[in-house]
Amino acid sequence: MGLSNFFNRVINSLKNIFKKSETNKYMPIVEINFKCDHCRQEFWGENFNIAAFLYGVFLLLGQEKEYVGLTCPNCIKTILIKDNSDLVDYTKQNLSLGEMSFPIYLVRDKDDDPDYSHGLIPFSSKLRYHSSVNYDPVQIPEIKDFNIIDWSGRLTNNLEVKLDYYMGENPQLQEKYLCPYIPYGEPPIGPDFSIWWVREDQIDDLVKIENDEELRIFPRYVHKISEIENIDRFCWNYYLPEGQINGDKTRLPSDLVDILTAEPSPWELPILNLSSYEFLWKTPHPFEYKGVPRGLIDVDPAQFQKPKKSFPFDEIAGEVRGYFEKGYGLNYINDNYEAYIKDYIELAQRSSFSYALVWELKLKYLELLYKAVKIDASKDAPYSIFKQGEIWTIKFNEKSLQFVDKMGTAGYKYIQYLLKYPEEAFLTKKLDILISTPQSSEDKHQYQIAREDFTEMFGALDGETKGKQLSDEEKEKLALRINELKEYYQEIKKYENFLEAQEKGERVDVQIDFDPAFLKEAKTRINEFIREYKNRLQFGGQILEKKEEDKKAQQRISKAIERAVKEIKKHDEEIFNHFLKALSPINSKYQCYNLDKDIEWFT
Repeated sequence: MGLSNFFNRVINSLKNIFKKSETNKYMPIVEINFKCDHCRQEFWGENFNIAAFLYGVFLLLGQEKEYVGLTCPNCIKTILIKDNSDLVDYTKQNLSLGEMSFPIYLVRDKDDDPDYSHGLIPFSSKLRYHSSVNYDPVQIPEIKDFNIIDWSGRLTNNLEVKLDYYMGENPQLQEKYLCPYIPYGEPPIGPDFSIWWVREDQIDDLVKIENDEELRIFPRYVHKISEIENIDRFCWNYYLPEGQINGDKTRLPSDLVDILTAEPSPWELPILNLSSYEFLWKTPHPFEYKGVPRGLIDVDPAQFQKPKKSFPFDEIAGEVRGYFEKGYGLNYINDNYEAYIKDYIELAQRSSFSYALVWELKLKYLELLYKAVKIDASKDAPYSIFKQGEIWTIKFNEKSLQFVDKMGTAGYKYIQYLLKYPEEAFLTKKLDILISTPQSSEDKHQYQIAREDFTEMFGALDGETKGKQLSDEEKEKLALRINELKEYYQEIKKYENFLEAQEKGERVDVQIDFDPAFLKEAKTRINEFIREYKNRLQFGGQILEKKEEDKKAQQRISKAIERAVKEIKKHDEEIFNHFLKALSPINSKYQCYNLDKDIEWFT
């Protein structure tokens, strides 16, 4: 009966808290206003909800005292808010309902739907109780001497009945302790649960330990993401204390591949079309030392993004799944799954635990798995080029050559890139940029190359070739070809400008529809055009006048490719002749690998 009385008291305190208003129909009418004890960051209704989305929120409910706690997104410290009944009631209300909403800006025609007034829609955090990874307090050395009661087990449909019975058998829990779990709400996250009770006189010390050690002691209500549940389940299934053995690991490799290659659900994160709010879940601590804005509507998302190397997730995840289905990567997974679990547990134990940290961990292991399956698969491919450690390997039919990565063999990274896109022409001076900064998708990358090359082709109309003026006949032919392709060029340019605006977080007022088939044809036609003129024209003139650094880059990269090809000649004449013919002319403004027979390279 103890839990029933407690639950009734919670419900009675929640009435009439959350109502709509004409001025802001997505925010509560109760006043929420407090400051962080550490950095004096001020919180209102909307940015409190944003903080809860990023790091979760916790409640400590007792017979007489009730507290709210969260991680401050500005200083990344745990805050415990006392003596704020409005905040407690508001938090209980939302956690009981399982949601906290904040408006985000959606770029669309406001006349499409009256509910999207002022360009805003609510994003609702689905907040669920998330047990500490350390399900038993004795697992945390820093708090092993504290008087903390825990009750844990496998999550079942009759959890509340069992909890009611447990509290009835232990009435002191309601009388002398505070609990972070709200009964009869949405079920907790994960296959297992752990509920703790702490004494009021120890709460401040536990908060201090959270901040000093950056440990998550108090279980949070966090935004429910199916990926987190799948990772928790993976940890429970395959990571057991020393001495215990999990006999069935049949599904372990496929379970881990599913986790690493799964795309975030647009229904679980702010990934609405053109919303530009990925920084909220992709960037760890996006507001650290910047201050948490009162709301997102006037925020420029670009200022909260930390510069990071681009990662073509869709492309790599797709390749990993394809290779895994062919049996590659099993050894790497079996050797490294425990390291992944331990790294995840270390993150989940932090007071600043967030999905962004999980996302970074996922990219780290996906990239490592990608390299592993590529190496495995390359061993079976008749034609391949890959680097393992400091060694470059080229397999050409039945032959295999290896080179130590040094000054004389630096050109192999350029050759590898050209082999990845056979018969595609690239500006020599741009190869370093293309290799070091991959685009988010192969198609987008190809459109950018085609647009840049085609732009320079326009300059040829008014240019010279090594000081020689183009003949009228050559100009006329070139002009006719360019005019034929202008429609393709304009469409590519519009598409790239659109993507660039999105990447910068700029608001785009109109949704532009693109035909993938048309863009693919545009890329193909323009690259055919570039290849046709590659050996005939060396463009100069005022429009295409190179800067000194561009000239040096072209010379450096061309020389590196030449040295790599000459290095091959020392070991195998046949392979040397193949590359010499396929890459010629190397000392050129453009680089291109032209196939002379049906060869499929594994890169």
